[in-house]
Amino acid sequence: MALSIFLVALFSSRSIGQGAPAPSRVEEFAAATRAARTANQTAEPVAVGPFAPAWDSLKAYQVPEWFRDAKFGIWAHWSPQGQPEMSDWYARFIYMREGRPSWAMDIYHFHSVRYGHPSKRGYKDVVRTFKAPRWEPQQLVDLYKRAGAQYFVALANHHDNFDMWDSKYQPWNSTLIGPRRGRRRPIRRSYRAAGR
Repeated sequence: MALSIFLVALFSSRSIGQGAPAPSRVEEFAAATRAARTANQTAEPVAVGPFAPAWDSLKAYQVPEWFRDAKFGIWAHWSPQGQPEMSDWYARFIYMREGRPSWAMDIYHFHSVRYGHPSKRGYKDVVRTFKAPRWEPQQLVDLYKRAGAQYFVALANHHDNFDMWDSKYQPWNSTLIGPRRGRRRPIRRSYRAAGR
């Protein structure tokens, strides 16, 4: 929705100021961004929280006591982009024949061989193969606890915009595509049950 609003705003901004000098691309982009931001805030207003969007406001933040004392935590970076077991930014680099960083040079070729040319079988097809049949949150939490982790952070959404929960914002999520289950609630239950 945000992208479509942005694109409509971008194309409609071309007609701003009939007879006036044409706006530069930077001005067009800025106007379209403002229009999209306004439309998004109207459609889904941002909840009022304890902080204002300013650095001075954030300076008042106090790190929780439990986090101050925690010396070791684990960040679980797992989503459909890990299915091919090839790269962190897989969904981006399969469409780039040139201009990739050196560590991502083989991704386009790998995808073409394993799944088919990206124009015919793209990332959306990779996501459908992401099933996670052996994912057991309790075993994972037990492993983290044995490793000495005092906190755990789970990936909710990666560069592919795939939500790893039952998202109300879009159907591109793990409860409707791929594993057909959310990840956030089961892992939270397991972690809390472990006393974390």
